[in-house]
Amino acid sequence: MWLHRPVPVLRKVVLADFENRTGEPIFDDSLQSALRIDLEQSPYIDIPGRTQIVETLEAMEKPADTPLAGDVAREVCERSNDQVLLEGTITRIGSEYLLTLEATSCATGEPVAAEKDQVPDENGVLGALDVLTHKMRRELGESHRQVAQFQVPIAQATTSSLEALRDYSQALESSDRGDTVGERTLLEHAIALDPNFASAYKQLAISYNNRLDYVQSEVNMQKAYDLRARATERERLSIEIAYDNDSFNDWEAGIAAMRAYSQIYPDDAANWYNMARVYSALGLYREAVAAGERGYELTPHSGSGADILARVYRRADRFADAKRVAAAAIAEGSDRWGIHRTLFGIAFVEHDTAAMQTQSDWGLTHHEVGQSLIDQGFVAADQGKLREARADFARAREEGLKSGDADFADVASMYLAGILIFYGDPAGAMACMKQIRFSGEDEGTVAYFFGMLGDPGPARRLIAEYVQSNTRSTLHLYFDLPEMRDMLDLEAHRPNDALADLEPARKYQLRDYGVPWQCAKAEEEAGLLEQAAADYRLILAHPGIEPTWPAYTLSHFYLARILAQQKKTAEARGEYEAFLERWKNADPELPLYQQARREYAALASTHN
Repeated sequence: MWLHRPVPVLRKVVLADFENRTGEPIFDDSLQSALRIDLEQSPYIDIPGRTQIVETLEAMEKPADTPLAGDVAREVCERSNDQVLLEGTITRIGSEYLLTLEATSCATGEPVAAEKDQVPDENGVLGALDVLTHKMRRELGESHRQVAQFQVPIAQATTSSLEALRDYSQALESSDRGDTVGERTLLEHAIALDPNFASAYKQLAISYNNRLDYVQSEVNMQKAYDLRARATERERLSIEIAYDNDSFNDWEAGIAAMRAYSQIYPDDAANWYNMARVYSALGLYREAVAAGERGYELTPHSGSGADILARVYRRADRFADAKRVAAAAIAEGSDRWGIHRTLFGIAFVEHDTAAMQTQSDWGLTHHEVGQSLIDQGFVAADQGKLREARADFARAREEGLKSGDADFADVASMYLAGILIFYGDPAGAMACMKQIRFSGEDEGTVAYFFGMLGDPGPARRLIAEYVQSNTRSTLHLYFDLPEMRDMLDLEAHRPNDALADLEPARKYQLRDYGVPWQCAKAEEEAGLLEQAAADYRLILAHPGIEPTWPAYTLSHFYLARILAQQKKTAEARGEYEAFLERWKNADPELPLYQQARREYAALASTHN
């Protein structure tokens, strides 16, 4: 007869601040972080994050930075309806160190379990903590088999350096405060202390990704992936998920892996936020909102989580919800550039110039000068003020070069090139493209732009490379390949072939405006005017996706042209007027502006 062991009930554990009685700074933060990493390997132990603790402290009318110790820790435990309070201490006895872990019931204060170990020197401290954690998990009801399955020694799985572990812990705190510069400095120091610190590489990759430095992000993510065998099972899965998502850009595999991970660790808010980010990048906003809201429910005071959810809400055109989440994060001191950038985009859609200025000023005064200048450049371009846009993007590029960030400088050049292609300045666009030093930043877009400028060679080479390599990248399969093939077909005046090329991308067509925009161009050339009008209207129905990208405002102009061809004069007039209102302060010499005015005047005279 088979013996069926019951699955352990999820234990909710409040982790008190690890008490350092030695007076030695090396144990500050490091042992707290090590204990959390050890415990979080278990699928059956749920430890509330710092943001959840802060919420309880506020209900107790205590400052957010109140130490979680003694009577405060016990009251937090009781108010949180958690089951166990776990307290750790380290004491020096002569030349040796004594470590203890004590678990008490949140409801009664009665002892649940206690473990202790003594080691001869500092080098044995992390190993002793592993042993104590292993025993404590067994005391809390986890089976030996399950503990063994999810228990890797901290020195093997994370780092053997207490100082590196302390830097890593403080970097995570800096990240949640929005101090991205401090975060990267601490992570780089942790890696210098331990070049095999996989989790630190992963976090550094995420930090670079958040500031759109994808090249450095990929370098560090590759290091994390190569070292993943040195991580805990939980962290190994997280690294593999991030690697699929951010290095291979295989977002479909990443989502499948994240959903599987959520079955093992359902209360890991970071996983839900990551899922929200990827769903949003695919244009699947219902799924993105659901995942982001689940993460926010688990950690309502997470600054990084609020940043992700607010951006998802904005892209889903839920502006009031985005502003609510952003305002709460700012009020709690979780100020970060991503939140202000989200608010900037919403203010632009809502024509709130004062709010736009406030958000832009925040970036200019908080080490985000280049990003702020790019946003200003997009706004100027969207309004037809191309001279101003050129200056903003040029300054952004200079800012990148001055700070040693050549990748960012390339991004600024690429963005301006795209705008100039849209506005009919191929010579200016080509000059920008020639400034790009490393096309790996977004090789598909770079090849596409060269094709639009009469040089199809890069696109053809890249198509052949992707096909030959059997690329896993969701970006390549559903965006770069369809869009480059579409571009080549339209250059050869094969609009029906172009539409067939774009068909695979339709399932993710709201990722950005690229797919509906290109479909509309092909449909217009094929004489499918009703379908082209529908695609332009699809863009105009979703201003939150890319609020300042010129394709949005230009959709008014090109939709007006199609409506005029269909003899829908009143509707065409409305779209011309919407476009010209946005361009009321446009550079008067801009050919596109002059053309729009002529067409509108001709339509008005015909109507009269």
